[in-house]
Amino acid sequence: MCGTGLHIYHDTYKSYPPVSIGHEFSGIVVEAGEKVKHIRKGDRVTVLPSTAITCVICAYCTTGNYILCNDRRSLGSGIDGGFTKYVMAREDMIYKIPDHVTLEEAALTEPLACAVQATEELTSIHAGDTVLY
Repeated sequence: MCGTGLHIYHDTYKSYPPVSIGHEFSGIVVEAGEKVKHIRKGDRVTVLPSTAITCVICAYCTTGNYILCNDRRSLGSGIDGGFTKYVMAREDMIYKIPDHVTLEEAALTEPLACAVQATEELTSIHAGDTVLY
């Protein structure tokens, strides 16, 4: 369970109750919609949970900056997340897991992505740099 779940519990992070928490998860696809092209039943997947719902028409959405949409809702705080029996996600939020990666490891994709993005955007650290002696 992520710290975000605790913030939701203490009402210090915006959520839309009643909502099941959980945005760091992976699983196996049990059904895909008829318009879905690249994800199939049985695929092992993880998700990008931050843009489960967006308006699709604002300046942010039309330029691909969905994370800044004022109407954005995330899995696990805006709509039901990984602690439900089934999670519904848009195809563009779903990422297939390579065979050599376990579902448990894949559940850590979102926190890893947060750390990598923060490192790339907020520091001058680059691949190959020594950061700790």
